[in-house]
Amino acid sequence: SHNEQPWRFFAGLKADSTWEKILQSLVEWNRLWAREAPVLILALGKKTSTKNGEPNNAYRYDTGQAIAWLTVQAVHEGLVAHQMGGFSAQEAKGLFEIPDDYDPLTVTALGYQGPAENLSEAFRKLESAERSRKKASELVFAGKFGSASSLVG
Repeated sequence: SHNEQPWRFFAGLKADSTWEKILQSLVEWNRLWAREAPVLILALGKKTSTKNGEPNNAYRYDTGQAIAWLTVQAVHEGLVAHQMGGFSAQEAKGLFEIPDDYDPLTVTALGYQGPAENLSEAFRKLESAERSRKKASELVFAGKFGSASSLVG
């Protein structure tokens, strides 16, 4: 995006007003456990180019990359970053007086992994449940949509 760097962040430390507002914008399910996170981050993307005012069609991708690399660095530092889409962008816009040119995209909880026994029963079951991923052949195509690429076997 021509080095636009369209991402912006609101970062709050537990119990400060920024953290409280981010927590308030979360859906109830995410709020139940995110209230234990020492840091909450609201990521925004700028929808237009600062240089020419034209739509920036890559702002979501670029902001996602910024959060992805924040996540990689957090893991490198021994932290856990949990990204969430379960929040009200409209509520966040109102709480933080975000201009229309900025789009609230995700919330990330950042902190150290806590012990599983601190979780509620429902969260403990989710945390210990087996996780699976789709096969690469379901995601990587060649020739036409749905036709698995030979690159993935």
